[in-house]
Amino acid sequence: VTKIILEKGWRCLDCTVCEGCGKKHDEANTILCDDCDISYHIYCTDPPLDHVPDGAWKCKWCSLCQYCGTKTPGLNASWFDNYSTCGPCHSLQLCPLCEEGYEDGELIVTCTTCSRWCHGECDSIQTEDDAEKCMEAGYTCQLCRPENVLPPHLAMRDDEEEEIKSNRKPINKPPSPPMSPEYPVYAGFYSNASYMLDGVMLSERGMQHLKSLTIEKDKRIRKRRLGPESMFNPMDPMGGSSHDNSLEGDEDMDEATNDTDNVVV
Repeated sequence: VTKIILEKGWRCLDCTVCEGCGKKHDEANTILCDDCDISYHIYCTDPPLDHVPDGAWKCKWCSLCQYCGTKTPGLNASWFDNYSTCGPCHSLQLCPLCEEGYEDGELIVTCTTCSRWCHGECDSIQTEDDAEKCMEAGYTCQLCRPENVLPPHLAMRDDEEEEIKSNRKPINKPPSPPMSPEYPVYAGFYSNASYMLDGVMLSERGMQHLKSLTIEKDKRIRKRRLGPESMFNPMDPMGGSSHDNSLEGDEDMDEATNDTDNVVV
């Protein structure tokens, strides 16, 4: 007979009811304490259980940590060693993240929420500096913080990198030259092609203009060399007869000379 039986009394199986709701039904989900025979529905316990335990079970009055004397398993934790070791005390023996023991010289950290200890390496805490940063920021283990949330030292590192990127001055690059406009011409556009002439970069329009000036210059030189009288005009009706007239004039001069020679003085 335990102290709890003396305080709470004892009931036989026929008189057993749930201590949470006071009803006698749903026997498949009813469990009995191994020490005092007090019964509970698994959904009436505090905290509620998901299923009927496979092994021994003790009620909240008979559960007691043999190390610290607490009657609760701890926040986000459960009982160990037949309800005789709470979660924080069990974490001193085995890491709750990897379920392995500790070795001499290993870095371990404690959660400020559930008071359990764990390996630093299990949460990417490699050095003592990282552990100090986590303790200053209020470290929360993986079992207590939300998913996809980094530990404090990694979160601070990401914030510092983002701050550096935001404070970094943009590099002043020279502005890029504007695109060459397309000049409309007859039946199309000038392209943006470029040409190198005597170390000077010319556009296609400039190259064509330079060629046109060169052609006009050649025409002027040819006209100056031949003279205006040598130019043959096909529209002139008298054109081309100047040579014949010059020949006829020569013949007349020869006849006049002969007549002069035949005169007898």
